[in-house]
Parts: sequence; C-alpha cells; structure tokens
Amino acid sequence: MGEYIQTFGDKLGTINRVSERLIKESHDYITELGEYSPVFSLWSNSEVELAETMNCMADCIETCQKAVQELSDEQEQLFLPTVREYLLYADSIKSVLKKRDSIQVEYELAQEDSFKKKNEREQVKISDPSYSLGSLTGKTPDEIKEQKMAKLEKMIDEVDKQCTILQDKTDCANADLKADLDRWHKNKRKDFKDLYMGLADRQINYYEKTLSAWENVIQHLQKENADSCAKNEENKE
Repeated sequence: MGEYIQTFGDKLGTINRVSERLIKESHDYITELGEYSPVFSLWSNSEVELAETMNCMADCIETCQKAVQELSDEQEQLFLPTVREYLLYADSIKSVLKKRDSIQVEYELAQEDSFKKKNEREQVKISDPSYSLGSLTGKTPDEIKEQKMAKLEKMIDEVDKQCTILQDKTDCANADLKADLDRWHKNKRKDFKDLYMGLADRQINYYEKTLSAWENVIQHLQKENADSCAKNEENKE
C-alpha cells in the first residue's frame, strides 16, 4: 500500500505541475490575444475596403480570448483544487502508514523479547545453579533457581501484557486504515471520473467556441470573395 500511495502521490504531483504550467501559458496566450485583437480594429480604420473583414477578425480573436480565459479560470477553480486535495490526502495516508508501521515494529520487537525471555526460562529450568554466583551467598541451588524463575516470570508477564496492548493497537490501526482506504478508493473513483469528464467537457466547449468563431471568419471571407468575383464579372460585361 505504501508503494501505491507513493506512486499515486508522484503522479498527482506531476499532473499538478503540468496543469499549473499550462495555466501560466494560457495567461500568456490571453495577454497576447488581448494585444492582437485591437490591431485589426485599428487596421480597419485605415483600410476602408477591408474594414469589415478586419473587424470580423478582431471579433474572432476576442471570442477566442474569452474562451481561453474561461477555460483557464475553470481549470483553476474546478480541476486543480481536487488534484491538490488528493495530494494532501496522499501525504496524510503516508503519515498514517508510518505510524502504523511504527506500532507494528514495536509489537514485533516485544514479541521477540517475549520469545527470548521464555527461551531463557526454559534454559533456567534445565540448568545447574550450583556454580552460579548466587551459590557464593549461601543460597541453595533450588533457591537460586526459584529466584531466577520468579524474576523471569515477572518480566515475561510484563512483556506479554505489552504484546497484548500493542497487538490491539496494531489491529485497530489496520482496521481503521482499511476502512479509510476502502472509503477513499470508492470516493476517488467517483471524484476522478467526474474530474476528467468535466475536463473533457470544458475542452470540447472551448474548441466548439473557437471553431465557431473561425468558421464565421471563413464564411465572411467566402462571401467577400463571391461578391468580389461577381463584381468583376459585372465590370467585364
């Protein structure tokens, strides 16, 4: 899961950076279109015969500028917030996974400690305490063994209690994480489906507007050309 979340976060980070760069480029494009459109309007003042065509071009470029501006605003308001929200959520999951792993490691260390102490207890049962340091104090071998066994039993009991607590923590952490991830995956599928459907719809809407604007220019030019040809024919007659 940790690898999946890391990959997911990396891909979202790339999408976020690319989207920000595209929005910046869109702003530059909007600025250039804003400077370009007035050129045709001013040009029409000095070209009487081309005035209508120049104004048509100016209107087309202005329409394209508004369409780009609308698309850019929608990207900032509708697309990027969702991507950034999931980036933050991915970071939160990483933190939760690290905490869960820390509890798991602590639990495994406690289990290992319990196993070592129980193994030590078995060794004491079969050992000969006659040659231990305790025998120098005047204690009998049985007293020495009982003392060691009592000490180990107490330590084992404490470690086992700690293992039980840590196991409960681990189980709770795993259950909570699983419930959160199941809910997150369900919401993620819906959110990203809506996100990219909305992105596609906005792109289609943008291209329809700009295509319509340029088609108007083409129709105007075709009409101008037809009128010019008709006028030339009349002059020949």
